[in-house]
Amino acid sequence: MSHPYFCNQLCGASDPIALAAELISLSVNTSAYTWETAPVFTMIEREVFKHLGQLVFENKIPEDTTICDAGGGPYDGLMLPGGSLSNLAALHVARYCSKNSLHTKTFKTEHDTNFDFSLPKEEKKEDVILSKPDKPDLVAFVSSEAHYSFVKAVSVTGIGAKNLVVVPTLPNGQMDVEKLDTLMSNLPKTKVPFFVAVTAGSTVRGSFDDIDAIVRICKKQEKMIAELDPDLTRKIWIHVDGAWGGTAIFSSRKDIQSLVKGLKHVDSFTFNPHKMLGAPIQTTAFVSRHKGILKAANSTGAKYLFDPRKIGAEYDLGDASFTCGRRTDAIKLWAQW
Repeated sequence: MSHPYFCNQLCGASDPIALAAELISLSVNTSAYTWETAPVFTMIEREVFKHLGQLVFENKIPEDTTICDAGGGPYDGLMLPGGSLSNLAALHVARYCSKNSLHTKTFKTEHDTNFDFSLPKEEKKEDVILSKPDKPDLVAFVSSEAHYSFVKAVSVTGIGAKNLVVVPTLPNGQMDVEKLDTLMSNLPKTKVPFFVAVTAGSTVRGSFDDIDAIVRICKKQEKMIAELDPDLTRKIWIHVDGAWGGTAIFSSRKDIQSLVKGLKHVDSFTFNPHKMLGAPIQTTAFVSRHKGILKAANSTGAKYLFDPRKIGAEYDLGDASFTCGRRTDAIKLWAQW
């Protein structure tokens, strides 16, 4: 693995710059959940995602905009521990978005942070609200070449394996978008599409799905759903799993860039710099075009960590993550960039 030309589906030869950054991270030995525990690492992570969001979604930020002015840019993102957990995060925020836009045109981006950690009180019978029997099941779609982590993710999120539809692929390994369209259209009325996983570099074959074509199908399906019930807005979240091949975003070659054509239209994207870029394991970035969605889906506002009155509270990253302790991984990607 130390050979300069080593590269497999899990990792690549170590990049000396990223390795040096890893040593800095390890020597400081802190956690990037609040600004006061890791002020420099926090600002580095926010700066990385400001530029990563600009690269992925092709939105220009004024040159004189600082990280303090932009609040991390008009995007959302975090370093996460691996591609599998990034795919789980995508499914999680997609479910949050779908459930919170069920009867409205927009979804919330702020949680009530007054979270009560005390033991639950006994509920009165009349206070219990039962789920509506006609509430549709949320259905996710992945290709037969997609990473196995999505099977685990639907179980963790409660979506369930019965609501994970595997779409056949073409001979070249791409998702068959005509089949995707047909499978979505043929869902029973008790089910609704809410998530599509696009693969940018499958683990075994290295195949890339046609992002533009999948975006068109999803927009068509959203329009069809809206026509059936104008009072409902159904968002189909499009996530690109580029853990292996997502580093194509950095290529100057047009043929490589074309592999992820249409990426700017998706809702979220993940890639692993510890693969093609040779950063130490694990180095994984997750970015979304929807500013505030991670905190909206994950925040509990634990007062002993995320008190809004403290200095630097607006820069805290931990409340947007499922985990509390967070490695300072952003410095590796920042150093390479």
